[in-house]
Amino acid sequence: MESSLETLNQQEKKYTVELDMALAQYAELQQQVADMDTLDTTRHAIRPVKEYETVRRLQTAYRKKFDYRMLAQN
Repeated sequence: MESSLETLNQQEKKYTVELDMALAQYAELQQQVADMDTLDTTRHAIRPVKEYETVRRLQTAYRKKFDYRMLAQN
């Protein structure tokens, strides 16, 4: 019985270490997700401005030949 108890204690220690490692990895991944969310929010904030600038530059370059529908196809 004491042998079984010792085996269970060793298994508990082993799985506690594995759980701690998994929790640390989870926390790291959560931080990466938070960083990506920040980048995604920033990207969505500047996208309309950059799209407008691109359209304006294309209109300037192509003048009457510019067709906005070509951009909308993508």
